[in-house]
Amino acid sequence: MKYFKTLFISYFFGGLLVALNSCQKQDHAYRQFLEGGEKIYVGKADSLQAFSGKNRVKLQWLLLADPTIKGAVVYWGNRRDSLRVEFQKTDDIDTISVVVPDLEEGGHDFEVVTFDDSGNRSIVRSTYGYAYGSKYAASLLPRSLAGVELGENNALVFNWRPTSAQLLKTRVSYTNKENEIHVVEIDSSQHELVLTDWKEETPVQYASWHKPDSTAIDTFLSVDRELDLRLEFNADNEVDPALFSRYGLPGDAPDWDGSGNDFTNLWSGVLAGGAPARAWYRTANGSGIPHHFQIDLGRAVAISKIRLWQRGSMTEHQLLYANGNLEQFEIWGSVDPAPDGSYTGWIKLQDGEIVKPSGKPVGENDDIDVQAAEAGHLFEFGEDSPSVRYLRIKVLKTWANTDYMFTSEVRLWEWGTTLVY
Repeated sequence: MKYFKTLFISYFFGGLLVALNSCQKQDHAYRQFLEGGEKIYVGKADSLQAFSGKNRVKLQWLLLADPTIKGAVVYWGNRRDSLRVEFQKTDDIDTISVVVPDLEEGGHDFEVVTFDDSGNRSIVRSTYGYAYGSKYAASLLPRSLAGVELGENNALVFNWRPTSAQLLKTRVSYTNKENEIHVVEIDSSQHELVLTDWKEETPVQYASWHKPDSTAIDTFLSVDRELDLRLEFNADNEVDPALFSRYGLPGDAPDWDGSGNDFTNLWSGVLAGGAPARAWYRTANGSGIPHHFQIDLGRAVAISKIRLWQRGSMTEHQLLYANGNLEQFEIWGSVDPAPDGSYTGWIKLQDGEIVKPSGKPVGENDDIDVQAAEAGHLFEFGEDSPSVRYLRIKVLKTWANTDYMFTSEVRLWEWGTTLVY
């Protein structure tokens, strides 16, 4: 029993010595990290963001609860470059913004470290930002232009195509009627620009501002594009048939009462099919020769060309140069016709005759005859053609000497000024 107690005491003190020795070694192991005192970190740059710019980048972050923060150091270029800023922390969550200037065009990695008055620093927060420059600017184009045309009183009308979210607005520079340079701007949602005071035949320049991306703090102006605008007087200005309507007067030929027959078929734009398809118009049986009818053109025009299509131009070729198709007629115009339907106030503009190219008799058509009918028969008017609002067609003869008339389509052009660029 005495032997057992002695053995126990020996083992107890031996283990105690081993434990003490072990503790001394552990203390030695971590003591080296506490040399110079306990390490203190200040609050970090929270929610760090980068915003692109023109040869610069804006960094932005939040300061949360640490009241000891006095400033920050921003590093970039593998810490070869740095920028030190100081600020005063408030009791609220603060937003800190720092613009890093004079950056080369391209991407940059940034590090932000905050500090206090005692030299304590935060852990590093990193982000990536992009600086745009002259290379990007040189790649920019102005907004795409769908077309330019003349409006009323020679106003200049621009039509712009839809654009991307990166294109913000467009600047247009022009010379006004007082010979002054005038500048207007339109945003990307605007698709038409009307310049009522443009001085005729002077150039127009336009350029557009672009925002490189959604985070950008700067915009870039594209290169200027110049339009060399000039006016050209010609006969190729089509009169809009949407303005046309019937102008009925006493003594007009009545309409045929067949299905689908309607006076507006004369400008429907349909050349094939029957009257229900709006392909042709017909006056009534017994209308007598001569007879006439009128079209209100919707405004006064100086007619330069009329193109007329026979019924059967595209189909029913057996009707070409036959039946009730026009052969001889007169074209009259007026700005103030007599309300009684007489020819008072009317001017005869031209005698019209549809000529069959082959010269073959009725019922015999060559390919050249069909081709001429498909193209429409053209009647041209000189530059001195008077302005008229109302057009009267006086039927003198049909190919089969019928007492009625039918025809497919009438289209008009006017003398006017066209914008060339």
